[in-house]
Amino acid sequence: MMILVNGREVISNVIVREDGTFETTDVPGRFWNSNQMEPINKDRFSDSRIPYIEIPTTVSIKEVQRSSYLYYGGKYGDVDDLECETGYINTSNGIKERTSIVIGNVEIKKLLIKTLANTKVYSWGASREEYLELDFHYEFTILISNEHGEKEEHTFGADFHNEIRPYKTKEYNIWPIKTLFRDIVPTINNFISAKHPVRNINYVYLEQLLPQKQEIDMSVHPFNFSDALDVIYNMQLIEDRDGTIEIEFGKDLLPYMNRYIVSLINSLLNIRLHFDESSETYRSFIPRNISYPKNIISLHNYLQCLLYIGIYENFDAKQAQNYYLVLPSSDGTDIFETVDSSYENLPSESFLIIYDFIANMEVSHVEDGQYRAGRDDREWKEKTFIFPFTDKLENSDAIVDDINRILGIKLQYQEKFESEYSWDSEKNHPARYFYFEQYDDDYIAGMACTRHDIGSDKLKKESFYELLDYFIKDIITKTRG
Repeated sequence: MMILVNGREVISNVIVREDGTFETTDVPGRFWNSNQMEPINKDRFSDSRIPYIEIPTTVSIKEVQRSSYLYYGGKYGDVDDLECETGYINTSNGIKERTSIVIGNVEIKKLLIKTLANTKVYSWGASREEYLELDFHYEFTILISNEHGEKEEHTFGADFHNEIRPYKTKEYNIWPIKTLFRDIVPTINNFISAKHPVRNINYVYLEQLLPQKQEIDMSVHPFNFSDALDVIYNMQLIEDRDGTIEIEFGKDLLPYMNRYIVSLINSLLNIRLHFDESSETYRSFIPRNISYPKNIISLHNYLQCLLYIGIYENFDAKQAQNYYLVLPSSDGTDIFETVDSSYENLPSESFLIIYDFIANMEVSHVEDGQYRAGRDDREWKEKTFIFPFTDKLENSDAIVDDINRILGIKLQYQEKFESEYSWDSEKNHPARYFYFEQYDDDYIAGMACTRHDIGSDKLKKESFYELLDYFIKDIITKTRG
């Protein structure tokens, strides 16, 4: 199987006929799978000499073992590591020249595929079906250079899982290879063309373009406003025993910790974030004598509130686009100021109270079921919203009405409750605003599920963002517009 890198196009499943002509099943405009080969018009080629990658058509598995693993699964056979053949091919006559591929500022040093082949067993009732699992691990080693002689070698890792049911062909999956040439290499070349130092490439971001075992729940795209909100949402404060406090960003969002967002945070809080290798996050110390209204808001919520307001007022989409792939230097010397000064036009105490109120929201989203002997079981979903009561919240009825309208709920005020019975103590609660909804209640012909979470964190973040957008835009309009 041959892959051709035809400029920005990657053509897969190509064969070269004896007469030097090319055929492929990868036909422009064909959005369905087909084994039908069609000639490649030579006018389609971007040059007379273009890069190619060649790998075997099928996976070669040695010393196949089958029947002894019928009920448990196990090792199916050994597969040798495969180093893909690379080079250039003459588009006029199909003659190949085996060598490393260089595209712009990127040299492809090695394309390696490691494969594990194991049998698995799928069972339903008394029936069982044995099938094959192929786990591919890809290692793509590249060398990046620029006009100043700076060079850096990097190896990308990717993983792909493929289930092979009986009678299906055992093929290598070439999607990661296509992604390397179609997306990653052009992105790196654009990075170098923008005169960014080679050492500051955000490889963690680029890795997300490839399939990974540890999938991160994020779409891969240039840094935008919603990503900035997510970085602030995941902010943490870490207090040592001696009272020293560090602020931390990037937990589970390291691909989006780029020079722009780090510079923006530094400017808004007047701090200097640095990369902490042990936690793989960005951290900075918070001054011990920081002044904030402790009686109405927590330090965490106060700093987070400042950052959200700063992002709404100062986010620069052009800057974010320019620097989304650029890591800050370890010494922080390349951090730039994104706003004139921090702590100017601080929010009023009344807004800080509102922010603390919505930031302390608790949300649960679960599915539950009920087993009923001799009858159909029942399953349903539940949503719960809780806002802790505070007597500092001015005009609370209007604010609660706004929350109800925005989230489509109906909060009810509940007085502090303490059960006089120990077995009922789980119902204890301080004064709060409470909403509960049970929906999708239905009978099922089968075993009901046990109680489990179906996205509480997701619902909380989405609900918080809806409220944040309304209240921050409202305060900005009233006080600064």
